[in-house]
Amino acid sequence: AAAGALLVARRGPGSFPWLAAAGRMALTVYIGESVLMTLIFAPWAGGLAGAGNTVQLAVALAAYGALVGLSVGWLRRFERGPLERVWRAATYGRVTP
Repeated sequence: AAAGALLVARRGPGSFPWLAAAGRMALTVYIGESVLMTLIFAPWAGGLAGAGNTVQLAVALAAYGALVGLSVGWLRRFERGPLERVWRAATYGRVTP
């Protein structure tokens, strides 16, 4: 993780534009990944709770990659993510366009 952070810092903030979409939709991606991972790995869901670490890491990275891809597509059409819009409406007390 530290090596990855150093690589990003060395290359500069604009080097990974596809990650910017996930950053702009951070709440939606965080909640989405939490729900998705719970459904995939929860023992009560009959999921991959007993899978090895390598399988769990691969599934988590694939899920994050899918959410980043969905974020890029979403932000091409809308200004902010769905949960960010709800959060903003709750903060300001009105729905913003």
